Amino acid sequence: MTKITNLFKKADLSAFLRILISDSHLILNHIVANKIVHKIEVELVDKIKIFEYVYRYSTLPLEVIISNSTMSCRSISLNNSSEKDIMVLAKNILNGKNSSINFACYEKKLSYRRGVALFCDMKLTPILFRILQEIFNIKNPINSITASPFWIVSNYFNAHPTERKKFKVQIFVAKTRWESEIIALHDEKYVYYRKMSVNDFNEKGEVNSAISFVKQLFNTSLEDVAIYSLDENAIDRFTTSSQIDMRVVSQADWSKRVNEKQDFERALHPVCLLIFSVLFLKTAIDVGQIIHCNSEINDIQCSINKITPDVFDDIAVWKHLDSSAYLKQINFKNKFKEELNNTDKKLQNVSIKIDEKTKQIIFKSIYEE
Repeated sequence: MTKITNLFKKADLSAFLRILISDSHLILNHIVANKIVHKIEVELVDKIKIFEYVYRYSTLPLEVIISNSTMSCRSISLNNSSEKDIMVLAKNILNGKNSSINFACYEKKLSYRRGVALFCDMKLTPILFRILQEIFNIKNPINSITASPFWIVSNYFNAHPTERKKFKVQIFVAKTRWESEIIALHDEKYVYYRKMSVNDFNEKGEVNSAISFVKQLFNTSLEDVAIYSLDENAIDRFTTSSQIDMRVVSQADWSKRVNEKQDFERALHPVCLLIFSVLFLKTAIDVGQIIHCNSEINDIQCSINKITPDVFDDIAVWKHLDSSAYLKQINFKNKFKEELNNTDKKLQNVSIKIDEKTKQIIFKSIYEE
């Protein structure tokens, strides 16, 4: 079962492009063999520099990370929900809060029957909404779409798996030259998120606010709290392709097309693997048959080598025998009786031979006078 499930997991990409979309800027990382080979950071007005680079590498998969100061993130209990239920929830939230949010995304999972899934909603400005649409319209395959807090936490735990579940409350502080983010988890569930510009950020005050918020919701002591501080250098070390993904939901038609495009590209992975497996199996069978035939040929050759030369001298003679005539059993007794029935004379001597041309039996009889 595990091997079958692995077919639907994403393969690690050796080369891809990562685009981070934020309130005031865009960041592009070109990653090859887990190293950033090129990085572009621009304000939104200079977005063309990002798009020109992406067009130049139109075959590379894209990872899209969405970061927004209006974003609200929380883990929702699934309770035997289906993906359709989560989609309906997202649309209802968008319809009910149309004035305060216009975009949502939720964690893509193989099954929504149990556990939790991350759900984020936000209010994108018209220019950000347009840029997001333009990115999704690029012909590059989309490897993943992820909200920034989900991407940061998942990558940290992938790099440091022993830290997962180590503390009941885990608070992440991610700082770059543009902005800072505070993410709080309780029992691996996202319960708090805030983002602000670096100029407005007071790390001590923001961390205390996050701890106070969590303590109000849960019975937690300070001994259960761990704080992880990540600077830009630490974040740039997240260079493996993302194994997480999110569905996008908005009132715009293009969001539905994005999900359909991802479903199609995701389906190609197991299909290609299955086709490759069938071809590999067929090749293995053919190779096995060739090896078996070669083994039999070698055995026959060894047997031939053991045959004495005089046997080979007789082969030419046997090749000239007419098997249809000489190997067919002849009833000489019946032929002899037929010959005697045709005369009343007393037989003195008889000879029988086969005509080489006609292959007929010839009797030569001598009778008494």
